[in-house]
Amino acid sequence: GTPLRVNVASGDVPSDASAVAVNLTVTKTEEWGFVSAYACSSTSMEEWPGNSNVNFDSAGMTIANSAVVPLTDGHLCLLTYGMTDVIMDVSGYFASGFEAIEGERVVNSRDDEATPKQGAMAGYGTPLRVNVGALDSVPSDAAAVAVNITATNAQEWGFVAAYPCA
Repeated sequence: GTPLRVNVASGDVPSDASAVAVNLTVTKTEEWGFVSAYACSSTSMEEWPGNSNVNFDSAGMTIANSAVVPLTDGHLCLLTYGMTDVIMDVSGYFASGFEAIEGERVVNSRDDEATPKQGAMAGYGTPLRVNVGALDSVPSDAAAVAVNITATNAQEWGFVAAYPCA
């Protein structure tokens, strides 16, 4: 489909904001699909960085996920693949102290030729160490990073946690 370009620099979000913290919710899904939020200057599909923020795998689902989304001139795009209603709530913004970068997929434990596999998820408490500091877009003196983590193809109940490790 065609991305929806949304002006979020209104109301409480200033026009010079570099990113926003959002909660994305899909509801009334009719099939499998995903929603992607990303910085954009137009509705061209060429700007889509290949990310997804919320994934759904069947009809009748309601799922939410939070994300930090960079802005271009106060705008972001929402790309929906699949039939669903989408709700986006803005919960904050970054005007300084945060450097927004284009999203980059760093880990994909699925078979995917486009993303180098850093190892299969072992599950049950075995961590997968990811060196985000090795990315060209992350400065060597960065104290933290904003990430989006998506769990998909779950075989049972569980959770994913991100934390600093040595």
